Amino acid sequence: MNLEDEIPDVLEKALRGLEMSSAEVAEAAGLTADAVRSVFSGSFDENTIRKVAEALKLDGDALVKLPNYSPMPSDVSGIRRIELPFREWTVNAWLLEKGGARLLFDTGWGSRDILRQLDTSGLDAVFITHQHPDHIGGIEALKERGIRIISETEAFDTIEFSFGEIGIKTVDLSGHCEPAVGYFVSGFEQRLLIVGDAIFAGSAGGCVDRRQFCLAFENLGVVLEASDDDCLILPGHGPLTSVAEEKKANPFSGFFS
Repeated sequence: MNLEDEIPDVLEKALRGLEMSSAEVAEAAGLTADAVRSVFSGSFDENTIRKVAEALKLDGDALVKLPNYSPMPSDVSGIRRIELPFREWTVNAWLLEKGGARLLFDTGWGSRDILRQLDTSGLDAVFITHQHPDHIGGIEALKERGIRIISETEAFDTIEFSFGEIGIKTVDLSGHCEPAVGYFVSGFEQRLLIVGDAIFAGSAGGCVDRRQFCLAFENLGVVLEASDDDCLILPGHGPLTSVAEEKKANPFSGFFS
């Protein structure tokens, strides 16, 4: 399964989040402007990538290994990743089922894409992580079927939810988007953390400026500190991963650990 981001994507997100220019990166890394441009364009030169990573405060070992990173598969009953189209990419919705309870997290980009892939009968509620269009496009179609939509605002106000054997606790993951909510989910074989775009396998959601970048990783650090290493991360894009794997293999790990 493909990761959401490649090396240039990670570099661009760090560059934007730290509000640095490519010239500043080149100076800090002791490289020519052409060398920096080459790795931002996708050229793989390990020595250059490591120097650029250091200048951007990224984990160089994790970054050079990113093209071969694949989180260990985890087969936990009751979890279904629904991969939906989003322009030339994809976006995730997650269906959780346990003891008769059925919960959906996010709805994809297209207005009726989720209905093409999911039988909505018996769906108890839909939880939203944040208001970016690729995560909320299916809301109106689900509302038309009388399904309860729990916005991030309601989630923050209520904090804890219970649906049969499934328990949910909200956490603040604002940064990539404000507000943005994550959900700790209990009742399964392993604890789950649904994160929207706060973190992906091998990357994280982009931020428009340094303030949001710092906020994103401050909040993410607090949430991951409260997580066991075997807690499974269900991201808005890309494959399922775990806290332990992202602490080890995510180039942004220095920002959140």
